[in-house]
Amino acid sequence: MAGGTITKTGTISLAAGGVTNADLAHDSLTVNAGADLTGGGAVLLGGSTTLNLDTTKVPLLASANSFTNSQSITGNLAVSGTVSGGTGTFSGNVSGANLSTGGGVSATYVDTTGVNLFSPGFSEFVGSEPEYVVDVTNSGGGNGIIAFNNASSGTFAGVYAAATSSINANGVFGQQGGESSTASNFASAFSGTNGAAGVWGDGGTTTAEIGVIGTVDSGWAGLFTNSGSGTYTLEAVAQNSAEYPFYAANSANGTSCNVDTGGNLNCTGSKNAIVPIDGGARIVAMSAIEAPQNWFEDAGSAELVKGVAVVTLDHDFTQTVNTEMDYKVFPVPNGDCKGLYVTNKTATSFEVRELGGGTSSVRFDYRIMALRRKYENVRFADHSHDLDQMKLGQNRLGMKVAPHSHKPDMSRQPRPASTKAMLTPTATKSPTR
Repeated sequence: MAGGTITKTGTISLAAGGVTNADLAHDSLTVNAGADLTGGGAVLLGGSTTLNLDTTKVPLLASANSFTNSQSITGNLAVSGTVSGGTGTFSGNVSGANLSTGGGVSATYVDTTGVNLFSPGFSEFVGSEPEYVVDVTNSGGGNGIIAFNNASSGTFAGVYAAATSSINANGVFGQQGGESSTASNFASAFSGTNGAAGVWGDGGTTTAEIGVIGTVDSGWAGLFTNSGSGTYTLEAVAQNSAEYPFYAANSANGTSCNVDTGGNLNCTGSKNAIVPIDGGARIVAMSAIEAPQNWFEDAGSAELVKGVAVVTLDHDFTQTVNTEMDYKVFPVPNGDCKGLYVTNKTATSFEVRELGGGTSSVRFDYRIMALRRKYENVRFADHSHDLDQMKLGQNRLGMKVAPHSHKPDMSRQPRPASTKAMLTPTATKSPTR
């Protein structure tokens, strides 16, 4: 301080140099960084310090952040960019996000509304939902799910689906429209048994729908193999008395075969046995004898004794034909005689005699034709309606489809996945029917 002697009044003022830190008993103060802050410390009079967020504790919204511990979001997560990184668990909904993940995403439940699930490292969804783990709905007229496999080797598929934990589960259940009653009845009938399938196609409730379609330009449209014992490789079952269980046709030339409601095989061509000849060098067709009625045949040999022979019909044969009705017998002698004729036909036997009262003892062969039991009155059965089945099949095969209408628009699809993005069969999870 500076100034004169003061007796009653006067003036006191600071010296020209002012007060310095050296004049103070305490020349600084301390600023402590609180929780989630860094910086601070001792600050001299006239000095300053800076406090910063501790980015290991508080993320910066405008910068990239790394979370070393598990995070929990109880509300909805709306992402306009890319969710990337390692595995994590989403217990809420994910909307508007591109789940492009290098290490994969494991989700208990994901609502995929607006979500692009394409990812170069996407691994699997794992859950225990009673109905489904992933639900994909597309109301825009396109595909619900598109799967690509661009591997140049290996046996992986574009889509691999398996049901391994239940004998009633199906690897894939494909349904057109509402579920048919046939599918529902089939599922109920095989409940608790080995009635599941790798692929199940249900055509819905109308006559215009098809359960499974296979198409190819050159090759097999369908292939069925079976290494079991005592089972059918291919089974076709009609559950309505008015339905045909099987129909096959060549739409190019209008030929067809069908198994009708009575279990009869009807073909526009011939029914042949394919038999090797010339030591197997050639194979020829032996055509079945066709007739307007359902004839069953038997043949045999017997011998005349003093011009007469009684032939007993085979018991097994008579159970398949109706011998109460007239049947045909054609005897042919194996030696010289006046000739043979047939008389005294009964349901169990017939007689063969020599013409003119002859008494020759000679062997003869005979052929019997009798009408099949329960088909006695069927003659030239009308199959005009088979043409309707043929036309229906040709119409289905000849349906005009817009080019590539069932294929995705490649210009709108994400880039193909890298080879490391392949889904392995053990990592694939599928909802089961």
